[in-house]
Amino acid sequence: MLRTSTVSAASPLLSRHPGAQYVVIEQICATLWSNDVLLSKSLRIYDLKASGAVTPDEFKRALESMSEALTKPFNPFTALEVEKLVGSLPLDVNGLINYKEFMGAFEVRDRQQEV
Repeated sequence: MLRTSTVSAASPLLSRHPGAQYVVIEQICATLWSNDVLLSKSLRIYDLKASGAVTPDEFKRALESMSEALTKPFNPFTALEVEKLVGSLPLDVNGLINYKEFMGAFEVRDRQQEV
């Protein structure tokens, strides 16, 4: 049984990049989901108040740190992928990214059941 990860349909990442970019986004999402512990640890480094939110620059640095630590079969993110991902995320009234909400948007789906 093949299991894969994706983000929910309500995710701002997919809603802002439909169509041809879906495959690239799916790969990015699979990498993020499969390395969620690593990303969460990277984000918590910047979240000194444990609020669950970081600045876009801090989110970018956390993604870059996670990306540098990736091992096969995952490929590091390009600078453009990081920029697009961070730029696609909604900001709260304080200009912060709620990374707990972002991490919670991932779910596991069984592709065989979707076919």
